[in-house]
Amino acid sequence: MIPPNQVGPTRADEITKKVEGLSPAKRTLLDLRMKKKEVEGGIPHREGREKAALSFAQQRLWFLQQLETESPAYNVYGAVKLKGRLNEEALRGSLKEIVRRHETLRTRF
Repeated sequence: MIPPNQVGPTRADEITKKVEGLSPAKRTLLDLRMKKKEVEGGIPHREGREKAALSFAQQRLWFLQQLETESPAYNVYGAVKLKGRLNEEALRGSLKEIVRRHETLRTRF
């Protein structure tokens, strides 16, 4: 069995079965909670477009990028290999929600 803090194929199947077994009223409540705009205990959003101080790591990347403006060497990237059928709409929505929640993912200079 996969630990509760990890989501693998088996864990995803367990979650799917539990959701399918919910009554319509409980499913509606689950949908409402998942659509809730703020997560309890989350970091509050900063208002407006005020500028925040850069961290040391951000300053370093900015400086290095200024030295070689055309170089992609300091781009931060990653890749994920997905298996099985892909629900593109769910993936797109999930990624948008992650970006909405984490201001650092919207940071650029």
